[in-house]
Amino acid sequence: MKPGRVISELFFPSGIKCVICGDDIPGYDRYAVCDRCELSHNTKYCLRCGRAMKNMAVDCDYCQNHKYAFDFARAPFVYENEVVNLVHKLKYGGGKYIAEVMAEFMADEYYESGFDADIVTFVPMHEKKKHKRGYNQAEEIARALSGILELPLVDVLDRVKLTDNLAKLGKAERAEAIDGAIALNPGVKVKRKKILLVDDVFTTGATSNECAKVLKRAQSSKIFVLTFATGRFHAELY
Repeated sequence: MKPGRVISELFFPSGIKCVICGDDIPGYDRYAVCDRCELSHNTKYCLRCGRAMKNMAVDCDYCQNHKYAFDFARAPFVYENEVVNLVHKLKYGGGKYIAEVMAEFMADEYYESGFDADIVTFVPMHEKKKHKRGYNQAEEIARALSGILELPLVDVLDRVKLTDNLAKLGKAERAEAIDGAIALNPGVKVKRKKILLVDDVFTTGATSNECAKVLKRAQSSKIFVLTFATGRFHAELY
């Protein structure tokens, strides 16, 4: 096999139908996930932050007492079981092609939300981390999603400070780590724009919120955070 084909097969494997187990799927399935590989759908959630809950709610306990800078967030799946494996394959396994599969599910979620975005952008990754991984998974998902939705993809934000995994930090540490980590790229205009902000997973919401703060300071009108997966609400994290 030629070196170029090895690289192509790594990032865009031919013949793989199910992106989780790799089994063929008879006929056409645009999602490329077989019936045996069930994903945890996010059917009961907070209408504000989109986190999975035991029961549908206008606001979770956190959103009742805190205000996010974004308008609302949604995710088609809960971050557990096969969903975790799929995200890890995208982020750490070189499965760049999986971004297109995720974008298909997220497009459905976008249409169901009723949001009418002007542009699509993504949560930025620090250059050091991007160089190590080879790509920003949020950017890859956003690129695929913009194509499906036929909306312009704009590189709006920059990660100017390298941070640890925020989900592993306590509330105070999280706030300190993310503060000042996001900036607006020079020359970008988002005034009065309705923005679709894309990421892979919504956990604490700290990064998405920091991005939204920067966008709101730049006078964007509305911000919808859309991720492939979201965590379940746990009061102890907040």
